[in-house]
Amino acid sequence: MIVKLPSELIHHILADLADDAAALRSSALTCKLLAIPSQMLLFRRVELHLHTSVVTMSASGRKTAPNNDLTKEAKLFNALSANPYLATFVHDVTLYDLFGGQELIFMDPELDGDVIQNLFGMSEEALLVLGLLTHAKRLTVCAHNARSWMHLHPKVEEAVRKAMASPHLTSIEVDAMAEFPIALFDSCSTTLKHVSISTFPSLQLSFEPAAARVGENAPIFLESLFVSTSTSNLGQLVEWMEGSKLDISRLSRLVVRALGDEHKGVQALVSRLVAECSSTLEELEFFAYLPCMFCDLSMCTYADRTVDGRTVTRDSDVLAVCDTINLGQLPSLTKVSIRYWLSDLSDSTHQLPLLARLLRSMDLSPRLTELTLHFVIIHSRSPTDPCKGAMAWAVLDDVIEECRPQMLRSVVVQMESIPEGLHQATKVILRNGLRKVVERFGERMQIVLSSSPRFIPFFR
Repeated sequence: MIVKLPSELIHHILADLADDAAALRSSALTCKLLAIPSQMLLFRRVELHLHTSVVTMSASGRKTAPNNDLTKEAKLFNALSANPYLATFVHDVTLYDLFGGQELIFMDPELDGDVIQNLFGMSEEALLVLGLLTHAKRLTVCAHNARSWMHLHPKVEEAVRKAMASPHLTSIEVDAMAEFPIALFDSCSTTLKHVSISTFPSLQLSFEPAAARVGENAPIFLESLFVSTSTSNLGQLVEWMEGSKLDISRLSRLVVRALGDEHKGVQALVSRLVAECSSTLEELEFFAYLPCMFCDLSMCTYADRTVDGRTVTRDSDVLAVCDTINLGQLPSLTKVSIRYWLSDLSDSTHQLPLLARLLRSMDLSPRLTELTLHFVIIHSRSPTDPCKGAMAWAVLDDVIEECRPQMLRSVVVQMESIPEGLHQATKVILRNGLRKVVERFGERMQIVLSSSPRFIPFFR
C-alpha cells in the first residue's frame, strides 16, 4: 500500500527516522520508491574527521597492530564514488580534528614523535570526500583550540579554503583557532547568508586582507551575524568588514559577545555594526556592560527626557565608557537581548541606571515584542536586605513601564552566578523591585536564575 501514498506523505513518514541511520539504510533497500527519499535523509548531514587514529588499543591499554578496518570516511568516499548523485544530498558538513600528530609534537616537544605519528594520521579519504561535497549549504569548522592556523597541514588548509568557497553555501560557522584568517570569508559565494565566528578571548584572529580577485567583487549580503570574541578582535573585525565583501545592510539578526580583559568601547563597536543595518535589524543581542566599566552615576547631572527618548548625562566619563545604543532608531526590531554584568544587585548608583538609560528609547521601536535582560552577577554578590535590593530596581521598573512599546508582549530577566541558597531571596527582590512589570505582564514576565557562571548557552 505504501507505493500508492503521495510523495509528501512518504517524506513526512521518513522524516521521523531522520536520526536512525540503520532504519534509513533499511528503508532505502526496500523499494525504488523509498530509495531516494531515504538516501536524502541518510546523507543530509556528514561529519568528517580530517585526522583519525591509525592504531587500535587492547583491553589493557597497550598499542596493538594498526586497524585495517575501513574508516567511516573511507566508506563514505567509496559510496560517493560509486554513486556520485549522493553528493547532491549532502547539505550539512561538519569538520573535526583539523590537527594531527605533527601539531601535537609542536605543542609538546617532549612527546615521542614516532608514537604520535603512529597514533594520529591525516585522513586522505576525508579530504577527498570534502572535495566532492560541492552542493553543501552549511559548513561548520570545529577548530576551537589554541593551535594556530599556521601549523595546519597544507592539504588540510587548502581543503578548508576550498570548502568555504563552495558555490552553494548559505551558512558558515567557525569555532576559530588561533590566527584563523577572517579574510577567507571574502572568498565565499554570494549565496552566503549566515556567518558565525566564535573563539577564545585569549586567541588572536588574523585579519590579513584577501587577495584581489578579478570579476568577483559582488557583495555578500548577510542575513545573520554571530560574533563571540575579544573586544580587541571585535574592533579589528569591524574595521575589516568595512572593506570586505560582507555586506550587513540587510542583516536581520545580530549577536555580539565581546569577552576578555579590554571591555571599554564595546558598545561603540556594536553601535557601528547596528548603524549599518538599522532599517532591517529584527533581532539584537549584545553585551551592554562588562567588568571594568564601573561608573558612579550618583553625582552625574541628568537632563530631562530628550526627543529621541533617552535620558542624557553630561558626564563625559560615563559616555566614554557606555556609548548607548539608540533602540529607537531600529524600526524593524522585534527581539532584543541585553547581557549585563552586575557587581551588586542592590547597587543603584552604577550599572542599573545605565541600563535604564539605554531602554528609554525602546518605545520608538514599534514592533518590539520580546525584551530579555540577562545579568551576570560578578563575584556572586547578592544582597541580603530585600528592601534595599528592591529599591535599586525601581529605576528600571519605571523605565520599562513608561517606555514600553505597545506590541511588547514579554519580559524575561535571566541571572547567572546566583548562589543556590539565595535564589528565593533574589526572586523576591526582583518581583518587588519590578512590581509594575510583574503586574503588567503577569505570567509573561519570567525570572530565571542559575548558579552556573555559564547558564545561557551561546546559541548561534
